[in-house]
Amino acid sequence: MKKIIFIAVLAISGSAFGQVSAGNLFLSGAIGLNTTKTDVSSNDPAFTAGPAARTSTFTLAPKAGYFFTDNLAAGLWFDYTMGKTENTVAGTTETKNSDIMFGIFARYYAGINEKFYFWGQADLGFGSGKSEQTIPGFGPVPSGTYTVEERSTFGIGLTPGFSYFPSTRYSLDFSVGRLGISNTKKDEIDSKVPAGDPVYT
Repeated sequence: MKKIIFIAVLAISGSAFGQVSAGNLFLSGAIGLNTTKTDVSSNDPAFTAGPAARTSTFTLAPKAGYFFTDNLAAGLWFDYTMGKTENTVAGTTETKNSDIMFGIFARYYAGINEKFYFWGQADLGFGSGKSEQTIPGFGPVPSGTYTVEERSTFGIGLTPGFSYFPSTRYSLDFSVGRLGISNTKKDEIDSKVPAGDPVYT
């Protein structure tokens, strides 16, 4: 099996009205697109060499806050992720995943000078998501789109980073990983899938 990965990412990250003094606004966001293609080859005549799966993921993550005191901002964040996988190995199937999360955050800045600041951020969030599959007809099972999983998520985290202010109104923000704890509850929606329906992955 040969795997080909193509990744295209467009990220917009920063802060408008970026001075870290009381009364200023904090606005930032990111947009991401990730595409992966997997090719398959085999000596088995039942399989045809060629693309086996294509996966694409889109992410949108805006954030807005307010400096209640000098160096300390708090606000709201939002994260939406949508993914789609097409599998052509055993008949064309399509899986769609969508997840939405939102929550609150607090960020404290420690300045090195007027342009460079280290910061630490604490966040709390919760959200939900679901997975749907579109399958071809298989024996007595009709073709169609079925919800195969629903999930809910709760999490807290700590993120270190630093900001560079090229001007008094804008900054470029860089984060260094995230330390967090999250809990996701998954429910397989068997009642929505016809009896005998194979769940494709």
